[in-house]
Amino acid sequence: ATPKNWTHPKNILPLLSSLFPPNKRQHRTTTMAPTNSKRKAEDITKGAEPEEAKKDDVIKVAEEVAAAAAATVADADASMEIEDKDDEDGPESGSKRRFFPRVKHLLTPEWEPFLVGVLDALDEAAAPTAACASHKATNPWYKAFNSIYTGVARDCSIPHGKNRYHKFKDKIVELWQGVESYTGDDLPLRDRALAQYEEYKKSCATQAITPKKEGSATPKTPGSLATPRMASLKTPSSTRRFLSGAMAWKHLDEKVVLETLPEPLKSLVHIRHLVQELGTPNTTVKEQYDKALEEYLKDIPEGKDALYEKSLGLAFLFRYALNAEETKDIKEVYERVVSDYLVVINDSLTSTSV
Repeated sequence: ATPKNWTHPKNILPLLSSLFPPNKRQHRTTTMAPTNSKRKAEDITKGAEPEEAKKDDVIKVAEEVAAAAAATVADADASMEIEDKDDEDGPESGSKRRFFPRVKHLLTPEWEPFLVGVLDALDEAAAPTAACASHKATNPWYKAFNSIYTGVARDCSIPHGKNRYHKFKDKIVELWQGVESYTGDDLPLRDRALAQYEEYKKSCATQAITPKKEGSATPKTPGSLATPRMASLKTPSSTRRFLSGAMAWKHLDEKVVLETLPEPLKSLVHIRHLVQELGTPNTTVKEQYDKALEEYLKDIPEGKDALYEKSLGLAFLFRYALNAEETKDIKEVYERVVSDYLVVINDSLTSTSV
């Protein structure tokens, strides 16, 4: 039999709908439905929460947020302390360093073994003799980079940028300069580091004064018997031009012509070019050479053979002139000597025909 107060299920839905406001009937997600229903049930049974309880909840949430923010700041500070400590750790630290040691560290006694390894690698690769670094395997700075980062600096992170070899060279130069300006206690490796720095500065000076030439990389010196190649010369207009192998006269025996030059011009030609090649410019040598050249240009010989020999000597000096003024003076005298030689030849031919 049906109970007296029994209600059909179809009549329950309108009753439940009347208990909840229309704006709270739908829920954002399915997972939140039980929670919202529970809260609604609590609202129905217990009524609205007191105003004091709501304030307590707000204060509690604020305290939790503040605690979380403080924990985040503490973690960031700890991370920064680790990074700073990474820079201050000694050479015996077991942690992996992020960067190559700073100069101020390398000048301390604790880092002396590391500095010895760096200087050894530089000497082994002959890095101070090279003015430039490159990615080529034959470059001394390339060799020194690999030797150091696979040896004494194997615990340091290896740079991977495209300019890593150039930056590595700059770091070593900074180290040499730091040793040079060091004013603290006695530095046992000072002399060795400064000797490398002086050798590096000489290589830079040599590169600065060595003209760039196309073709063979071997510098051409006076008296060479090799096939003439490009010789860089400055014209009177101060513009640089090159004599290609097709333009330069290949049959001028420079060694023989050099021997015909008078002293001290002949010796000064050797000294002047060797000084330039070694990167040890000397003002006195230049002054003496200019004086000897001026005397040579003033002396205009007579006779066919003497004029011919003079023209060859002038052509030789023109090839190895180092400035525009010098080439201009030699060229003017050469034109005069050739003109005199042609006159003598013409007179000789005229007298022979008569």
